[in-house]
Amino acid sequence: MRSIAYLSMRIRIADVSWVNFGFALLPCAVVMASPQMASAAEPSGTGPTGVMPASPSDSNQGPQTGAPATDQAAGTAGVPPTPAYPPAPMGYPPPPPGYPPPPGAGYPPQYPAYTPEEQEAPSGPAPFRPVRLRFGYGMGYFHPSQVNNYMKAQVSGADVVSGFSDMVLLLSLDLSGAYYFTHWFGLRANLVYLFSPKILEIYGGESHTYWLQSLAPGLSLDFAIDTGGIARLFASPGLAYQYASFEDWSAQGVGIELALGTDLSFGVARAKGVSLALVFRYANLGVSSGPAYTPSYGPRVDHLDFTSLLFRVGFQLGI
Repeated sequence: MRSIAYLSMRIRIADVSWVNFGFALLPCAVVMASPQMASAAEPSGTGPTGVMPASPSDSNQGPQTGAPATDQAAGTAGVPPTPAYPPAPMGYPPPPPGYPPPPGAGYPPQYPAYTPEEQEAPSGPAPFRPVRLRFGYGMGYFHPSQVNNYMKAQVSGADVVSGFSDMVLLLSLDLSGAYYFTHWFGLRANLVYLFSPKILEIYGGESHTYWLQSLAPGLSLDFAIDTGGIARLFASPGLAYQYASFEDWSAQGVGIELALGTDLSFGVARAKGVSLALVFRYANLGVSSGPAYTPSYGPRVDHLDFTSLLFRVGFQLGI
């Protein structure tokens, strides 16, 4: 009897274990059976929502007509659309003071309007201006031989610290006014100041200063090639009466000069411009007064020579 009771108890324990094992496997079986049950319940050729699946070629044809409206708005099936961000309250952030400006406040600023005629250079000839005023400055080379010999004799035997005894640089300042009877011909009055300074420093602190100068009023004829453009070529032969001096000597006489150059006029009115010229001058003036010649005084000086070649730059105004 004890053996029978023990055997029946073992059978009951085994039955409970198998039952518990069966309940443990039940959820797994349900999960594995769900896809087969869903596929069996769907119609042939449709997706989980009853809509024909989209083919790759339909990606550019817009949303399917069979899809629910909520899915179309969301862009993805089953995902609710994103709610709109609440709008900012009116007047926030506040605009800066005075912005936007009221109508007629001058914003943006009104710049002056230029017509193409004002921006472009005039295509026609420049207006004829019979009166021309000019102020110029020139510099160039000359060689007054007797003056240079005199300066060499003054510093002979001394050690010159700076400079050399010859005058070679001639400077000029000129003021002139011309009246043109036509585009091609005019008459010009000139006033030219010619000068050449020289400073020699001798060893021991001694210095010698020399100044050769001449004031030359003159008259010249202006021949021009004027086509009305920017450049205007000219040739001006003329005469000038020289009043020259050096140390204790003075000289007077007539000199000849010739200027070849061009006038460059700028602006719409062509009233202002620059004059560039080469000036050839011959003026070897005989001394009219000075100290009497003695061998102890130095070499003879009986001519003051202003023969030269200068480059002149002038600024002119047409009226």
